[in-house]
Amino acid sequence: DACGAPTRYETMKLRDPPKDHYTPGESVVYQCRLGYRIKPSFAMTAVCNDSNSWTPLQEACAKKLCSNPGDPVNGRVIQTNGTLEFGSQVDYVCDEGYRLIGEKTSYCYIYEDSVAWSSERPECNRIMCAPPPNIENGQYRNSEKEVYEYNEVVHYSCRSADYSLIGNERLICSTNGEWSTEPPKCKVVKCPFPRVDNADRIAGFGTKFVYKSKVVFQCHEGFVMNGSDTITCEGDSLWVPPVPQCVKGIKMSTPPSTKPPILSHPG
Repeated sequence: DACGAPTRYETMKLRDPPKDHYTPGESVVYQCRLGYRIKPSFAMTAVCNDSNSWTPLQEACAKKLCSNPGDPVNGRVIQTNGTLEFGSQVDYVCDEGYRLIGEKTSYCYIYEDSVAWSSERPECNRIMCAPPPNIENGQYRNSEKEVYEYNEVVHYSCRSADYSLIGNERLICSTNGEWSTEPPKCKVVKCPFPRVDNADRIAGFGTKFVYKSKVVFQCHEGFVMNGSDTITCEGDSLWVPPVPQCVKGIKMSTPPSTKPPILSHPG
C-alpha cells in the first residue's frame, strides 16, 4: 500500500523533489511559491495516511505585499487593484499644472526571492513654457521672461494703428508645456468699398474699411437681395460673405414642387 503523488497547491510547492510512491507514515513538507509568504498558524506538512491518502492542507501562503510607494510630491498614487499584493498595479497622476516625469504605471513583481515595484516612483514637475513666438509688426507683454508657468497668459498687440491683430490676442501656457494656440499676425487690412446697386447702406457708413468692419445693406423697394445683408471685412482684405446684389423681382424661398398633385377619390 502507498500514497501517490502529493497534492498540488496554488500557493505552495514541495520543498523536496517528489517520489512516485510514499508509504503510510511518510510526510512531505511544503514551502511557499515565489511571491508568496507563510500565513501564521497554518500547517505546511502532509502525512501519508493508512488509507493511502494525504492529510488535506489549506492554502498556507498568501501573496507578498510590495511596500507602499507613497504619493509623489504634487501628485498621488492610485492602487488600481485596491491592494499592494504581488501582481497588483499602481498608477501615478500629477496635480493640475504638473507633468509626470518617469513611468506612469508600476507593477508589484517577483524580484530575486522577494517582491518589488517594476519602476521607481516618478516625479511631478511644474509645467513650464518657453517664450511664445515673436510676431512681425507686433509684440507681447512680459517678453523679458525666459520661462512661463502653467496657465500664465501673454497678450499680443500690434506696434501701430495701421495694423490689425488677426487671430487670438491672448495665449495661455497649457498642458505639455505648449501654448494654447498659434500666435496672431499683425497685418494691414483694407477692404474695397462695397458698392451695391439698388440698395442703401443702413449701417457701416465709413469710407475706409479695416479688419472686422461691418456693413449692412437694404434693397430698394421692388428689389430683393441675393446674398447676405451683412458683410464683414476679414483678414485677407476680403468681404465675408461676398458683397450681395439687389435684383428686381421676387426671391423664391423654396423651389416649386415638381411632383404631380395627389388626388383624393371619395371612398
